[in-house]
Amino acid sequence: VRSAYKVAQGETIKDSTITKLVQNVNDKSPDEVEKLLREAVLFLDETSVLTIHSFCQQTLNEFAFETDQLFGMELMQDLATILEDETNKFWRKFITTIPTQILKIIVAHGFNKESIKKTVSNHLSGNRYFLYEEGTDYLICDDDYMKFAADIQLVQTKIDAKYEELLAFVNNNREQITSQCESNKFASNNLLPFIDDAENFINAVDANRDKKYVEKLFPELLHYLSELDNLASEKGDLVNSVIKKINCNGIQQISEGVIYFKSRYNQISFDDLISKLNHALLKRSSENLVACLQNKYKAVFVDEFQDTDRLQYQIFQKAFSENTILFYIGDPKQSIYAWRKADIYTYFEAKNTVSERYGMNQNYRSAERLIEAMNLFFKPEEDFDTFHFLDSPEAQRINYIEVESPNSNSKGSLYYNGKPCVPIEIIECAKNEVIYENLTAQVIALLNPKENYQIKDENGLRMVKPKDIGILIRGHAAGKEIKKQLTKYGVPAITIDDGKVLQSAEAKYLLYMLQAIADINRANINKALLSPFTGFKDDNILALNDELIVELFRNYKILWERDGIYTALKKWINDFGVENRLLNTSNSDGERIITNLHQLIELLHKTQSRKNLNSLELISWLKRGMEGMQTEGDEFEQRIENDEDAVKIVTIHKSKGLEYNIVFAPTLDLLSETKHSDCSF
Repeated sequence: VRSAYKVAQGETIKDSTITKLVQNVNDKSPDEVEKLLREAVLFLDETSVLTIHSFCQQTLNEFAFETDQLFGMELMQDLATILEDETNKFWRKFITTIPTQILKIIVAHGFNKESIKKTVSNHLSGNRYFLYEEGTDYLICDDDYMKFAADIQLVQTKIDAKYEELLAFVNNNREQITSQCESNKFASNNLLPFIDDAENFINAVDANRDKKYVEKLFPELLHYLSELDNLASEKGDLVNSVIKKINCNGIQQISEGVIYFKSRYNQISFDDLISKLNHALLKRSSENLVACLQNKYKAVFVDEFQDTDRLQYQIFQKAFSENTILFYIGDPKQSIYAWRKADIYTYFEAKNTVSERYGMNQNYRSAERLIEAMNLFFKPEEDFDTFHFLDSPEAQRINYIEVESPNSNSKGSLYYNGKPCVPIEIIECAKNEVIYENLTAQVIALLNPKENYQIKDENGLRMVKPKDIGILIRGHAAGKEIKKQLTKYGVPAITIDDGKVLQSAEAKYLLYMLQAIADINRANINKALLSPFTGFKDDNILALNDELIVELFRNYKILWERDGIYTALKKWINDFGVENRLLNTSNSDGERIITNLHQLIELLHKTQSRKNLNSLELISWLKRGMEGMQTEGDEFEQRIENDEDAVKIVTIHKSKGLEYNIVFAPTLDLLSETKHSDCSF
């Protein structure tokens, strides 16, 4: 806006797009344009820049009468504790009372407290459990359980009988089966060694049942196994029907407990902000609220619209679709990943509802040759759709539109021996170890002056620097291994991921330290000091002065009780030279460990101060965090350890919006996770 105002005043700026926008206004005189822009600059601070949750919270507070909200509602940062308590209540009342024979069966099928807590948590956050219907009674009495047990036992009896038949068949036809195995080299190698034990032989056939030679040699055995599969599936369906009914009862009981708790203590969660405003606008008489919102906001821009869900869309559509300038800004290609509850069909609905559509199809971030290569890579072949919407009507499709490069693209290219490199290379490797070795070798080659790799930008040719390189990974394990390889050859590298600091290894070692300070004895102290923070080994522990070390920990305890956990842990860091040791050893993760340690100490300090926790309560909070307690906000995500000239190893989700001159994606094997235990919409 300030740049546009400069253009309106006759000044020259670098951005040609803004210059054209200002100069090409047809329906206003230059003086009117300048006046508008001057006012825009003056009132820039009155622009509301809000997350959707912040917008909903502000609206609920400001228009409490119109939205029928209680005054002074407190926003809950963490729903996990209440969810844990209500799940425990449900477990005590409804699960520990299940007849043991049924309980044993459902536990063997993966049913546990964590699974039901996750199901309820997903349901409360908007991923509705598919089988759950509001108002249905899901209580299960003992008679129901006994009927389930009888049905399951009946199927199990059939399974046992069929398996006995199979064993008898193998034992009675051993000579013939042996002869069949000897007639085929694969069967001779893989099956014949097990022929003396019918059970082991059946297991071997089962493990190789998809092989052609097994289909050819043993059709009778495969028929038996197929019948056993059908019976096992029948039993599994019966067990799952019990688990699903328990899940529905869990959703009903635990949700009621959570709602009651929030109502009693006048608290509201992040998801409630969305649902309550949605309810106020769509379910209640909302004309007054709509008028208030339209009076307050004359224009609304919803950025990253592809990440919104149906409830959020309904809020903006109801409040601002009329009498207000409303822009939805988003990229449907990102919506298919369902990131942050994104809903592609809500996107389609919005696209088909708006009166005007505008495209922003120029890529200002990438080099021209890379844009051309990407278009070639993603261009659909005949009868093929890049985004898998080929059979959908045009109104519900994402078509691949070729991306354009701006006329004055100055992003440059990577050169090798004076010639531009191929923009995209795809290399296949058989094993992860080979991938990491080849990747490391390629990075070293790029940084080696003798290899003649150069980057050409607006200033001419220059050498490749470590910070030019970004390595995109799926998970932490790959990042750790790649960093280890790069560090081994002296290449500086840092990790940027979406891992939670409370689930890091440093959290576990810090827990040991807190326990040692709270309960001072040599066993706890030894456990606390045998950590990457101190680098102590058994010999170092044995050489410590007992009285001196106990006195130190007593001092930490006094500091904790008097001044807080921050002061106590900072004193420990200084006493044991933790930072110097980690930075001055060959440990490639030294900076990462220090960063996590400081972030954890800050979180402990904030939690202790905000909730006024004593030592045992703070330790309990840290334990819950390590066990996967639900946390909201960026403060729980691991921070970057430094921002110097280093190769950046980044998880795919965390890389969104970042730019690197050279990108490696070593884990794009396109494997999809198909092991889902339940179904939700």
